[in-house]
Amino acid sequence: IVNTGTGSNIINVGSLEPVLGGIVDNIQGILTLIGSGTDTMNVDDTGSTIAKTGTLTLTTLTGLGMGASGIIFSGLSVLNISLGSGGNTFTISNTNTFTTTTLNSGSGADIVNLTTDSGTTTINGQAGNDTINIFADKATTNINSGNNDDTINIQTTGAVTNVNTGTGTNVVNVGSVAPAVGGIVDNIQGALIIVGSGTDTMNVDDTG
Repeated sequence: IVNTGTGSNIINVGSLEPVLGGIVDNIQGILTLIGSGTDTMNVDDTGSTIAKTGTLTLTTLTGLGMGASGIIFSGLSVLNISLGSGGNTFTISNTNTFTTTTLNSGSGADIVNLTTDSGTTTINGQAGNDTINIFADKATTNINSGNNDDTINIQTTGAVTNVNTGTGTNVVNVGSVAPAVGGIVDNIQGALIIVGSGTDTMNVDDTG
């Protein structure tokens, strides 16, 4: 149990911290972090070379080879999660209103699912052919898909969603059942801003 107290504190989690390139598999007991509201937590799994699955909620980070309880947290201003190269599946089921969250998905072929975000969220696809699925968002979302051939599926926007596809030949699918067809675009209620690479395709599906 870590109580940071007052001040702007930094908590680094990873097997080589404060050096990068570690893994989080050694977090097998319950790690509870109680922040001050102005703290930053950096979670480093960049040394992992196997495919992992992880989930972020308002108060927990689980999976990624950690013990069943993972990391339980509160009072963070900034949360940075950096994954490895194995090809990961990561779900953001929600983010805290007062927390700026950044996910670096790693260099593998990753799948990132964004269900809901209440705070500002940035997803950096990095290298690898990634798939990023946006099912809903309430606050500002920034998608930077990286340098390979990526697929971005956008079903719902509730606030500002910025998509920078990066280089490569990317596909952006917009519709309520994307990447499938037969959906509607009524759920695109927040601003959706897409900046392509010049070789990208956008499919907008309102056939339903």
